Amino acid sequence: MRHIYDVVLIITILYFVRLIVFAIGLFVCRFIITALKRKFTKKIDTEHENKHNSNKKTLKETIKNAVRGFVRYMNVKTGHIRSNHVRNFIYRNFFLVRMAQCAMIRSGAVMRASHNLQISKGAIIGFNAILDATNGLRIGENANISEGVWIWTEQHNVNDEWFSCKGAGGPVVIGNRAWISSRVVILPGVTIGEGAVVAAGAVVTKNIEPFSIYGGIPAKKIGERNRDLKYEFAGNYLSLN
Repeated sequence: MRHIYDVVLIITILYFVRLIVFAIGLFVCRFIITALKRKFTKKIDTEHENKHNSNKKTLKETIKNAVRGFVRYMNVKTGHIRSNHVRNFIYRNFFLVRMAQCAMIRSGAVMRASHNLQISKGAIIGFNAILDATNGLRIGENANISEGVWIWTEQHNVNDEWFSCKGAGGPVVIGNRAWISSRVVILPGVTIGEGAVVAAGAVVTKNIEPFSIYGGIPAKKIGERNRDLKYEFAGNYLSLN
């Protein structure tokens, strides 16, 4: 029995050490993201620098890459925490997401430039969503972002000689009570109108009219939606999701 107690004690100690290390990492992330917001540093989480004259990495560039990777790593790890309360607390207080109290982000979400992300009252973000807020992402009240949705606000410019992102990005706005169905891809600079519906698997390249239904690749209008919408999401969820 003595050996069993020793093993349990060692496992418990290792578990708490892991939690402490993770907590320290979150404070480091908050420091980095706060610095980004105050413009003490250049973009770390999403910048794409052109190396026009040399492929040789400087020490400064190596450090930036390491910091970028660390923030991404912590964000991914946070997305796999099984408690919705804990995830939301971390997103608000360490990743500085502007998130209403009754909004919900389900597990598996991955964010970029989280300090540029605004999630309004009653909005729901489904499992395994990718939310790129590099150039600003605002999700309206009671909007439903389903499982596996990818929202991009930055992309490479295919005509740029250095394959940079210059001129290829733009903010994305999701209107109130819009429903983005599963596996939809939304590209930079798109506005989804209030109450609009985007069918599963669609690729949205242009603005979508309010209270309209769109589907296909690229997404095209296929129907109209009832304009008398009254539902409100209260942020209810299962305990482990």
